[in-house]
Amino acid sequence: MIDWNAIGAIGEIGGAVAVVVTLVFLARQVKDASKQFTLASAAEANDLYSNAWWPIYQSPENLRIWTQGQRDPTALDADDLEIFLLFMTRLISVYDTVVEHFEEGAISEDKMLRYKDFTRQFLVSPGGVFWRESGHYKMHAKGLELMDL
Repeated sequence: MIDWNAIGAIGEIGGAVAVVVTLVFLARQVKDASKQFTLASAAEANDLYSNAWWPIYQSPENLRIWTQGQRDPTALDADDLEIFLLFMTRLISVYDTVVEHFEEGAISEDKMLRYKDFTRQFLVSPGGVFWRESGHYKMHAKGLELMDL
């Protein structure tokens, strides 16, 4: 005689095992997707910084404006000073984006600290102080408050 209760119990056990296997598989998929997202965010942050620096490095004139602006922005004429301030704003905008990625968990703390230290280098220069005192920083208060300047 067939014991249908036993067969039903075996079926339930098989179903439970299938659910556990599925959950393990999905957990692994979520972990892999999260890792890929973090790597993509780090790559995006690197690209943003590279793109932000590109106008400075693409011409000797822009590099001169940047270098002079970092050392003594008051020595620049009005047009060059405006270009320097735009360069600063562009770079700090990228830093703000990196801060947002970090706050969302898309960038690791060690990478965030490297971006913070890198950005701090030009924020504490005479040009960075001038930029902050000029009021341009106000639109970037969130990222700059992490700087402890």
